[in-house]
Amino acid sequence: VNRICWLCIDQWVHMGANGQAYSLGAMQVEALLGSVYLRALSRAAIPLHSAESANLPFSMKEGAEQLVVLFEGLADLLQPEAVRTIWSSFDADWRRPSILEQVIRCIMDLFRDAPSTERPLPAHVVHLSTTVLSRIVSAFDFRDEAPSDGDECELARIRQQWRNREVVAEFMAKLEDSPKKARAALEKSGLCEILSLPGWPFQVRGSAEGATDEPEAWAQQLIWVFRCLNHLVPYPAMGEFFGQPKDESKCAFAKFVDTFNMGALDLDEALRGFLQAFRLPGEAQQIDRVLEIFGDVYYRKHIEHCQISGDGSGYLKSGAAAYTLAFSVIMLNVDQHNPKLKKRMVLKDFISNNRGINEGENIPPEVLTRIFNNIRKREILTPSTGSLSEGLSMARWEDFMHLVR
Repeated sequence: VNRICWLCIDQWVHMGANGQAYSLGAMQVEALLGSVYLRALSRAAIPLHSAESANLPFSMKEGAEQLVVLFEGLADLLQPEAVRTIWSSFDADWRRPSILEQVIRCIMDLFRDAPSTERPLPAHVVHLSTTVLSRIVSAFDFRDEAPSDGDECELARIRQQWRNREVVAEFMAKLEDSPKKARAALEKSGLCEILSLPGWPFQVRGSAEGATDEPEAWAQQLIWVFRCLNHLVPYPAMGEFFGQPKDESKCAFAKFVDTFNMGALDLDEALRGFLQAFRLPGEAQQIDRVLEIFGDVYYRKHIEHCQISGDGSGYLKSGAAAYTLAFSVIMLNVDQHNPKLKKRMVLKDFISNNRGINEGENIPPEVLTRIFNNIRKREILTPSTGSLSEGLSMARWEDFMHLVR
């Protein structure tokens, strides 16, 4: 992990903070630090925070041993140049998560929620955690260096980045408080004034009933926020907004789905990647609305891919068929992985349930077999947030690669 981080950081230093290579390197570092270090730190600290040993993933001793390994790795990784590069690329960039701040918070939480004096933190864990904090702080010790002419400009830039981050945080709080008013919250937040909208994945077409053909600025900006600031987005609020019956929700959701590169995928794999960045709303009618739009967009992308690649017209006859199959895949996923169910669907049942859904015709049995086997082997999971500290699946990584290309 550390070696890959160092390679990416060395590339940034020599190539500058621009371009596709920089974005890819930043994504790699975020994935490694978020899904490895931050996630493992949170898990390893669980036994140290609880006086009850029941239902814990491992013992206090095992948790302390994991913390030792993690802190030793961080102390090795966080050399001065690496600390400064990570800070300037993440903590001082409003578009990316505050990696070093999260590391510090994990350590502070460890002490704040430490057990009573009867169960003190092991001395070596305390020593290693303070070593990590010292590595971070000492990287910014410039007392022996003379001020340069560019210091004031750099300080002004950083202050602006922090103001932008505050604007984003305020918008996310309002979104979580009133999901149905997402458009109004965006337009009043001041976020629209600081957004930079790249053209590649966001110049999309309305494809659902009630959605306009011409992209609206507010919808493009909202989708940029949901996709590129996904680590900050409250997933339940996003699903609640997209599930509304209003035209503006349909318009925005169609544009959101259109940013995913899924035309070459079977529908179950398209759903798998999609549900890493979005959580289905809670009500049946809302689920129905978003899956209908998902089906329309997936069908169009699937047809376009088949025509470009010379594979004919694909196996789906309409957006309605894609919608029905998507709903069936969701139900299959629940059936196969709900521990409360004793009798589960078999392949024959799944094929029978989907008979005639393709405009009166059947989905090819080899496609349904492939989908059934994929779902049976690997559950479709949706993280509670977009933070990589919850882990990183292959579908999520492939989506990230699509965004930075």
